[in-house]
Amino acid sequence: MDRDRIPQGTGRSFLDAAVRFVDTLGPQDRVGLWTLPFATKVNDREHLKRELLKATGTMLPIGREQSERKGIMWDQSTAPARRLVTPAGATLNESLHPLERMVASLAPLDGTKHLVLITGGTPIPEGDLMSVTRLSQMAAAARVHIHSMQVWNVHSGIRSDGDSLPQSAPPDQGSTAEAQLSWVTGGITVTSSQGTAGFARLGKELSAWYVVGIEPDAADRDGKSHALEITVPGRTRVSVRARQQFRLARQ
Repeated sequence: MDRDRIPQGTGRSFLDAAVRFVDTLGPQDRVGLWTLPFATKVNDREHLKRELLKATGTMLPIGREQSERKGIMWDQSTAPARRLVTPAGATLNESLHPLERMVASLAPLDGTKHLVLITGGTPIPEGDLMSVTRLSQMAAAARVHIHSMQVWNVHSGIRSDGDSLPQSAPPDQGSTAEAQLSWVTGGITVTSSQGTAGFARLGKELSAWYVVGIEPDAADRDGKSHALEITVPGRTRVSVRARQQFRLARQ
Protein backbone atom coordinates (compact mmCIF):
# COMPACT_ATOMS: atom_id res chain seq x y z
CA MET A 1 0.00 0.00 0.00
CA ASP A 2 1.79 3.12 -1.29
CA ARG A 3 -0.01 5.74 0.80
CA ASP A 4 2.19 8.68 -0.24
CA ARG A 5 1.04 8.36 -3.87
CA ILE A 6 -2.69 8.34 -3.10
CA PRO A 7 -4.57 11.60 -2.30
CA GLN A 8 -5.31 12.02 1.40
CA GLY A 9 -8.38 10.18 2.62
CA THR A 10 -9.03 8.33 -0.66
CA GLY A 11 -8.59 4.73 -1.70
CA ARG A 12 -11.04 3.28 0.83
CA SER A 13 -12.91 1.17 -1.72
CA PHE A 14 -9.59 -0.47 -2.67
CA LEU A 15 -8.99 -1.32 0.97
CA ASP A 16 -12.48 -2.77 1.40
CA ALA A 17 -11.99 -4.84 -1.77
CA ALA A 18 -8.56 -5.99 -0.56
CA VAL A 19 -10.07 -7.20 2.73
CA ARG A 20 -12.71 -9.19 0.82
CA PHE A 21 -9.99 -10.61 -1.41
CA VAL A 22 -7.98 -11.77 1.63
CA ASP A 23 -11.11 -13.57 2.88
CA THR A 24 -11.21 -15.62 -0.35
CA LEU A 25 -7.69 -17.00 0.13
CA GLY A 26 -7.25 -20.55 1.30
CA PRO A 27 -5.54 -21.58 4.54
CA GLN A 28 -2.48 -22.70 2.55
CA ASP A 29 -1.99 -19.19 1.11
CA ARG A 30 0.42 -16.92 2.92
CA VAL A 31 -0.34 -13.22 2.89
CA GLY A 32 1.36 -10.11 4.24
CA LEU A 33 0.83 -6.34 4.27
CA TRP A 34 3.53 -3.73 3.75
CA THR A 35 2.46 -0.07 3.91
CA LEU A 36 4.59 2.84 2.75
CA PRO A 37 6.07 5.24 3.70
CA PHE A 38 5.88 3.96 7.29
CA ALA A 39 7.19 0.44 6.49
CA THR A 40 4.47 -1.30 8.50
CA LYS A 41 4.70 -5.07 7.97
CA VAL A 42 1.87 -7.36 9.10
CA ASN A 43 1.45 -11.12 8.60
CA ASP A 44 -1.43 -12.17 10.88
CA ARG A 45 -4.60 -12.13 8.75
CA GLU A 46 -7.02 -10.56 11.19
CA HIS A 47 -4.48 -7.94 12.21
CA LEU A 48 -3.69 -7.41 8.53
CA LYS A 49 -7.33 -6.68 7.67
CA ARG A 50 -7.64 -4.18 10.51
CA GLU A 51 -4.48 -2.37 9.39
CA LEU A 52 -5.61 -2.39 5.75
CA LEU A 53 -8.75 -0.43 6.58
CA LYS A 54 -6.63 2.28 8.21
CA ALA A 55 -4.25 2.70 5.26
CA THR A 56 -5.98 5.41 3.21
CA GLY A 57 -3.94 7.85 1.14
CA THR A 58 -1.74 10.51 2.72
CA MET A 59 -0.70 12.64 -0.29
CA LEU A 60 -1.57 16.31 0.19
CA PRO A 61 -2.27 18.57 -2.81
CA ILE A 62 -0.70 22.02 -2.43
CA GLY A 63 -0.81 25.21 -4.43
CA ARG A 64 1.62 25.83 -7.28
CA GLU A 65 3.25 28.87 -5.68
CA GLN A 66 3.87 26.92 -2.47
CA SER A 67 5.21 23.98 -4.47
CA GLU A 68 7.79 26.14 -6.23
CA ARG A 69 9.06 27.42 -2.90
CA LYS A 70 9.33 23.87 -1.58
CA GLY A 71 10.98 22.50 -4.72
CA ILE A 72 8.09 20.30 -5.88
CA MET A 73 7.67 19.03 -9.44
CA TRP A 74 4.23 18.85 -11.04
CA ASP A 75 2.71 16.58 -13.67
CA GLN A 76 1.43 19.11 -16.22
CA SER A 77 -0.87 16.54 -17.85
CA THR A 78 -3.31 16.74 -14.95
CA ALA A 79 -3.52 20.54 -14.68
CA PRO A 80 -5.54 22.17 -13.27
CA ALA A 81 -6.04 19.15 -10.98
CA ARG A 82 -2.53 19.75 -9.57
CA ARG A 83 -1.33 16.23 -9.10
CA LEU A 84 1.79 16.04 -6.95
CA VAL A 85 4.41 13.87 -8.63
CA THR A 86 7.68 13.77 -6.72
CA PRO A 87 10.05 16.01 -4.73
CA ALA A 88 12.46 17.80 -7.01
CA GLY A 89 15.75 15.94 -7.15
CA ALA A 90 14.22 12.61 -6.13
CA THR A 91 15.06 9.95 -8.69
CA LEU A 92 12.89 7.12 -9.93
CA ASN A 93 15.45 4.81 -8.37
CA GLU A 94 14.76 6.33 -4.94
CA SER A 95 11.01 6.01 -5.47
CA LEU A 96 11.27 2.32 -6.39
CA HIS A 97 13.77 1.40 -3.67
CA PRO A 98 11.03 0.25 -1.21
CA LEU A 99 9.69 -2.09 -3.90
CA GLU A 100 13.18 -3.54 -4.37
CA ARG A 101 13.29 -4.28 -0.65
CA MET A 102 9.91 -6.00 -0.82
CA VAL A 103 10.91 -8.14 -3.80
CA ALA A 104 14.19 -9.06 -2.08
CA SER A 105 12.29 -10.11 1.07
CA LEU A 106 10.05 -12.41 -1.02
CA ALA A 107 12.92 -14.07 -2.91
CA PRO A 108 13.74 -16.72 -0.24
CA LEU A 109 10.13 -18.01 -0.20
CA ASP A 110 9.44 -21.09 -2.30
CA GLY A 111 7.09 -20.99 -5.27
CA THR A 112 5.48 -18.18 -7.22
CA LYS A 113 4.67 -14.96 -5.35
CA HIS A 114 2.21 -12.17 -6.19
CA LEU A 115 2.89 -8.61 -5.09
CA VAL A 116 -0.24 -6.41 -5.26
CA LEU A 117 0.45 -2.67 -5.23
CA ILE A 118 -2.29 -0.20 -4.32
CA THR A 119 -0.82 3.07 -5.54
CA GLY A 120 -1.41 6.33 -7.34
CA GLY A 121 1.39 5.45 -9.75
CA THR A 122 4.98 6.67 -10.13
CA PRO A 123 5.64 8.65 -13.35
CA ILE A 124 8.68 7.59 -15.36
CA PRO A 125 10.98 10.45 -16.44
CA GLU A 126 11.47 10.42 -20.20
CA GLY A 127 14.07 7.83 -21.16
CA ASP A 128 14.63 6.66 -17.57
CA LEU A 129 13.83 2.94 -17.60
CA MET A 130 16.97 1.67 -15.90
CA SER A 131 15.37 1.41 -12.45
CA VAL A 132 12.30 -0.33 -13.85
CA THR A 133 14.49 -2.77 -15.78
CA ARG A 134 16.57 -3.59 -12.71
CA LEU A 135 13.52 -4.18 -10.53
CA SER A 136 11.87 -6.35 -13.18
CA GLN A 137 15.04 -8.47 -13.31
CA MET A 138 14.96 -8.84 -9.53
CA ALA A 139 11.29 -9.87 -9.72
CA ALA A 140 12.06 -12.47 -12.41
CA ALA A 141 14.82 -14.01 -10.30
CA ALA A 142 12.56 -14.03 -7.21
CA ARG A 143 9.56 -15.47 -9.14
CA VAL A 144 7.44 -12.46 -8.22
CA HIS A 145 4.50 -11.23 -10.32
CA ILE A 146 3.61 -7.58 -9.71
CA HIS A 147 -0.01 -6.41 -9.98
CA SER A 148 -0.88 -2.70 -9.89
CA MET A 149 -4.16 -1.36 -8.53
CA GLN A 150 -3.89 2.33 -9.39
CA VAL A 151 -6.26 4.64 -7.55
CA TRP A 152 -7.84 7.18 -9.88
CA ASN A 153 -5.58 10.06 -8.96
CA VAL A 154 -7.29 13.12 -10.45
CA HIS A 155 -8.49 15.50 -7.74
CA SER A 156 -9.19 19.16 -7.22
CA GLY A 157 -8.57 19.33 -3.49
CA ILE A 158 -8.25 17.31 -0.35
CA ARG A 159 -11.07 14.76 -0.18
CA SER A 160 -12.17 12.79 2.85
CA ASP A 161 -15.31 11.15 1.45
CA GLY A 162 -13.92 7.80 0.31
CA ASP A 163 -13.53 7.53 -3.45
CA SER A 164 -15.92 10.26 -4.58
CA LEU A 165 -13.48 11.87 -7.02
CA PRO A 166 -14.34 14.29 -9.85
CA GLN A 167 -15.19 12.63 -13.15
CA SER A 168 -12.29 12.89 -15.58
CA ALA A 169 -10.33 10.70 -17.96
CA PRO A 170 -8.18 8.20 -16.04
CA PRO A 171 -4.41 8.55 -16.34
CA ASP A 172 -2.58 6.53 -18.98
CA GLN A 173 -2.11 3.11 -17.37
CA GLY A 174 1.08 2.51 -19.31
CA SER A 175 2.76 5.72 -18.18
CA THR A 176 3.68 4.66 -14.64
CA ALA A 177 6.55 2.58 -13.36
CA GLU A 178 4.12 0.20 -11.63
CA ALA A 179 2.20 -0.44 -14.86
CA GLN A 180 5.43 -1.20 -16.70
CA LEU A 181 6.52 -3.57 -13.93
CA SER A 182 3.17 -5.37 -14.06
CA TRP A 183 3.43 -5.84 -17.81
CA VAL A 184 7.01 -7.17 -17.70
CA THR A 185 6.36 -9.55 -14.78
CA GLY A 186 3.10 -10.95 -16.15
CA GLY A 187 0.79 -9.11 -13.77
CA ILE A 188 -2.28 -6.93 -14.33
CA THR A 189 -2.85 -3.19 -14.07
CA VAL A 190 -6.22 -1.67 -13.20
CA THR A 191 -6.80 2.09 -12.85
CA SER A 192 -10.12 3.08 -11.27
CA SER A 193 -11.77 5.09 -8.52
CA GLN A 194 -13.26 1.85 -7.19
CA GLY A 195 -11.33 -1.21 -6.06
CA THR A 196 -14.01 -3.86 -6.58
CA ALA A 197 -13.36 -4.44 -10.30
CA GLY A 198 -9.60 -4.65 -9.87
CA PHE A 199 -9.63 -7.25 -7.11
CA ALA A 200 -12.40 -9.21 -8.84
CA ARG A 201 -10.21 -9.40 -11.93
CA LEU A 202 -7.19 -10.37 -9.82
CA GLY A 203 -9.16 -13.17 -8.19
CA LYS A 204 -10.23 -14.45 -11.59
CA GLU A 205 -6.67 -14.28 -12.92
CA LEU A 206 -5.32 -16.28 -9.98
CA SER A 207 -8.11 -18.86 -9.97
CA ALA A 208 -6.59 -20.76 -12.92
CA TRP A 209 -3.31 -20.60 -14.80
CA TYR A 210 -0.86 -22.65 -16.80
CA VAL A 211 2.65 -23.48 -15.68
CA VAL A 212 5.01 -23.36 -18.64
CA GLY A 213 8.58 -24.62 -18.49
CA ILE A 214 11.51 -23.95 -20.78
CA GLU A 215 14.49 -26.05 -21.76
CA PRO A 216 17.44 -23.67 -21.69
CA ASP A 217 20.59 -23.93 -23.76
CA ALA A 218 23.94 -23.83 -22.04
CA ALA A 219 24.39 -20.29 -23.32
CA ASP A 220 21.26 -19.18 -21.43
CA ARG A 221 22.91 -19.92 -18.08
CA ASP A 222 24.94 -16.74 -18.04
CA GLY A 223 23.28 -14.82 -15.21
CA LYS A 224 21.82 -12.30 -17.67
CA SER A 225 18.22 -11.49 -18.53
CA HIS A 226 16.81 -12.96 -21.74
CA ALA A 227 13.61 -11.96 -23.53
CA LEU A 228 10.75 -14.45 -23.34
CA GLU A 229 7.60 -14.50 -25.52
CA ILE A 230 4.73 -16.95 -25.11
CA THR A 231 2.06 -17.38 -27.80
CA VAL A 232 -0.87 -19.77 -28.33
CA PRO A 233 -0.74 -21.32 -31.84
CA GLY A 234 -3.99 -21.07 -33.73
CA ARG A 235 -5.59 -18.67 -31.22
CA THR A 236 -5.65 -15.08 -32.42
CA ARG A 237 -8.21 -13.61 -30.01
CA VAL A 238 -6.49 -14.42 -26.75
CA SER A 239 -4.24 -12.33 -24.54
CA VAL A 240 -1.34 -14.09 -22.85
CA ARG A 241 0.02 -12.52 -19.68
CA ALA A 242 3.35 -14.02 -18.78
CA ARG A 243 6.79 -13.00 -17.66
CA GLN A 244 8.63 -11.12 -20.41
CA GLN A 245 12.10 -12.30 -19.47
CA PHE A 246 14.00 -14.99 -17.59
CA ARG A 247 17.38 -15.21 -15.95
CA LEU A 248 19.37 -18.32 -15.00
CA ALA A 249 22.34 -18.42 -12.65
CA ARG A 250 25.75 -18.64 -14.26
CA GLN A 251 27.30 -22.12 -14.27
